[in-house]
Amino acid sequence: MSEKTMRSLAYEQKMMVRIGKRTLIHKKN
Repeated sequence: MSEKTMRSLAYEQKMMVRIGKRTLIHKKN
C-alpha cells in the first residue's frame, strides 16, 4: 500500500465518522 492510498483511506474514514456522528445527532433531536 502506498502512502497516498493510506492517506485517502484515512480521509474517507474521517468523513464517514463525521457523517455518522451527524446522523446520530439528527436522530436524537
